[in-house]
Amino acid sequence: QNVARLEMQAQRSKLESGRDGAKIEEARLEMQRRERTILSLQDKVQRGETRATGLLSFQVEAGALAKNLADEQAAHKALQATMAQMLVRTQEMEKEIAVLRAACLSATQQRRLVEITAKREARKSDQRESERVDAEEVKRVQHL
Repeated sequence: QNVARLEMQAQRSKLESGRDGAKIEEARLEMQRRERTILSLQDKVQRGETRATGLLSFQVEAGALAKNLADEQAAHKALQATMAQMLVRTQEMEKEIAVLRAACLSATQQRRLVEITAKREARKSDQRESERVDAEEVKRVQHL
């Protein structure tokens, strides 16, 4: 009976050992599954950190571009103001040029009038001189 009982205990121990082995195998498989899950999560975290770094880099670049845009817009406004001033000055100069052209035209007309008058006077003077010379000749001829 002792032997049967010992054999029974041995079988029970063997069964328990088999169950324990199955539980150990199940626990080992669960541990491997969890390790894979941990590795997958670590990979996701690393990719997320890489994306976050990329996003931060992109945000820094976007900030620099926004500053450049603001600088360009300010320079553009300054250039527009300068161009507006130049346009006003150009319009003023065009008015001055128009006044100067009118003055030149008037001076040219005045000079021509003076020249024409001088030529007329010269012709009259020449005609008087010619008439005087003719009169003197007529007097000489009459004295002869």
